[in-house]
Amino acid sequence: MNSFLLVPLISLLVLPTAWLEGRVLSKATSAAWPAILSLVLLLYFPWGIAIAVTRCMKIGPLALIGFLMVAVGLFLLGMALPLIHRVPGQIQSLPQRLVVQGPYRWIRHPIYLSHFFLIGGSALAFGALKVFLEAPLLLGMAVVGAKYEESRRLLPLFGKTFEQYKAQTHFLLPTWGWVVIGFIYGLVALWDLFLE
Repeated sequence: MNSFLLVPLISLLVLPTAWLEGRVLSKATSAAWPAILSLVLLLYFPWGIAIAVTRCMKIGPLALIGFLMVAVGLFLLGMALPLIHRVPGQIQSLPQRLVVQGPYRWIRHPIYLSHFFLIGGSALAFGALKVFLEAPLLLGMAVVGAKYEESRRLLPLFGKTFEQYKAQTHFLLPTWGWVVIGFIYGLVALWDLFLE
């Protein structure tokens, strides 16, 4: 079976998962965040099942990198969501304070980055190298969304505080992170050219 044909499953899972994630978080109370976090992580569980089934337990080096990317994405999401959820008004796009703890100490948009890792890692674990190589388009969309969020929501709400935070933290990844992502993409491109 050609794993490239199974990649649309990733796309089909992304939208309903993101929709459910938003619905669950918007209705939750701050005291219920551990249960909400567990539920959100469970929403991503079908991706893990789909990856394992489609790979038929033939785990190669690229699939391991994909699994690692998915794990990093889940870790970032698990660390960032509770912090966002604790801020009153955050889900309604009018946060009462700027979140600067946890992964937000190092990067300004860990949730955008986590979704990139989840989608790109899933494509790689599926063995869909061509889709994985096109995943930077997702990163580009995340950059556009994050820039819009910063200019239209965070800067007007927090002004100088946000400017100071912005000057001290990386946008999505520190320089070494971009180098790692570039290395992974180079490795996958070479694998696709010479070994597929």
